Amino acid sequence: MKIIGQVISRRWRPERAAVAGLLATTAYSIAMEGDMAITRNRFSDVRFIQGLMGKQATAQKKFLLLAWILHMLNGVVLAELYAAVFKRFLPGPDWLKGAIFGELFIVAAWWLTPLADRYHPLIKNGELPKLANRRSSNPRPALVNHPSRGIQARKPLKREMANMSIESEPKVTIDCTACQRTLRFFSRKKRIKPDIHPRE
Repeated sequence: MKIIGQVISRRWRPERAAVAGLLATTAYSIAMEGDMAITRNRFSDVRFIQGLMGKQATAQKKFLLLAWILHMLNGVVLAELYAAVFKRFLPGPDWLKGAIFGELFIVAAWWLTPLADRYHPLIKNGELPKLANRRSSNPRPALVNHPSRGIQARKPLKREMANMSIESEPKVTIDCTACQRTLRFFSRKKRIKPDIHPRE
């Protein structure tokens, strides 16, 4: 009991920590969903938790609701640990203590990412990106608008073929009206010539 009393802070207020954890997790969830919508980042903490329940659970909405509940409870548990144990051992003002605690949690969990990449069902089927690499959550477009050469593939196929000139390059047909407008607007040299009327 004496050891527990020395570890747990006397200023710990469980109810205040729970409310703070719920508010922080709600703000984080809004930022996460916004990030997925704006940047097309495919990683979702909630879907990750749902995948931990098994392959069959990933297709059922009731498990998605359970994953959201566990996601919010995880935020509450972290807030309670921070307020009860870690806060008084961390340096600086309260905002810095919270930031340090969050980074320590990320570093502690990051060592498990190779296991997640190998066994998590949603990562294995490609719905969620792999975690054990630097570019897992930073998707890059397949096409780029080069200032002098127009829209081109980021990694063009470098395969030499006999008797092939610039005039014999295959023509590209864009069947989407919105895509045609985008290409006409951004491609300066218009090397990709869209059809006037998209095919049905």
